[in-house]
Amino acid sequence: MLLVILCVTVLPFAFASINTTCLPSKEVDALREIGRKLGKDWDFERDPCRDWEISSIGERENNVTCIAEPNSTICHVVSINLQGQSLPGILPPELVNLPYLQNLELNRNRLSGTIPPAWGFMERIVNIALLANRLNGSIPQELGNIRTLKSLSVEDNMMYGAIPHELGNLTSIERFRISGNNFSGKIPDFIGEWTSLTSLRIQASGLEGPIPSSITLSESLTDLRISDLGGPDTLCPPFSNTTRFTHLFLRSCNLIGQLPQYLASSLEVLLVIWTFCSFLNLFTNTWNFFALIKTHKHSSSVVNLYRQIGNK
Repeated sequence: MLLVILCVTVLPFAFASINTTCLPSKEVDALREIGRKLGKDWDFERDPCRDWEISSIGERENNVTCIAEPNSTICHVVSINLQGQSLPGILPPELVNLPYLQNLELNRNRLSGTIPPAWGFMERIVNIALLANRLNGSIPQELGNIRTLKSLSVEDNMMYGAIPHELGNLTSIERFRISGNNFSGKIPDFIGEWTSLTSLRIQASGLEGPIPSSITLSESLTDLRISDLGGPDTLCPPFSNTTRFTHLFLRSCNLIGQLPQYLASSLEVLLVIWTFCSFLNLFTNTWNFFALIKTHKHSSSVVNLYRQIGNK
């Protein structure tokens, strides 16, 4: 039986030597099932790789992107970006049938259910963004198989369970964001072994401390945000170099003792937030504290936080 393919026109400036490209029938079938499960009303009378792209409006995105194979008339889906559309469905396992998919962004919808373990077999995926949905369940251990994954965001959902140790295999990960969930267990030590990690957000995640020193000593991190940890009180973990941070946010992490001097001096170049009165013992009085931060671009945020602490 002849292979049925869906032909689409490609923008001439993108592929000057190719007039038309074709999406394999397997990927067309996968898109149909993906759309059905997401609750997305794609029009298959139109070209998925061209006519489904709509200009962004605020935080609303509605794009499917395809790229042609070199010197070929065959194209493949490489990106699905459906953000801010209030999609009511579930996460489709059929995404694994898009073998060239690299980018998946489904932020700010009403998607429910769990992350399919089958996603662990997406061989080229680089970015998975699922922020602000209604997802539950745990992070599948199978995601640890995705050696190409650079960014995983499941913030602001209802997920639970321990962070699987298999995620320690994500050697290419650069951004890991799990804030606003109901996870359990301690912050995994293996996070500090991700040598490419630049952004880590574990705010109100349900996890317990202590904060592993391998994380704070990481040379690649520039954005570290941790808050609302369970567990016992602990001393501040060591930092090797605070000047590299663009964001350093530590709040309600059960840290005790004085704010280390090298962190206090960093307030001139970055925003460090601690909500424990014991750390403020470093500052002899309110005026010294205000003098330290007065030239900082985030000084109003620090001042407001100081006032909140004083009212506790």
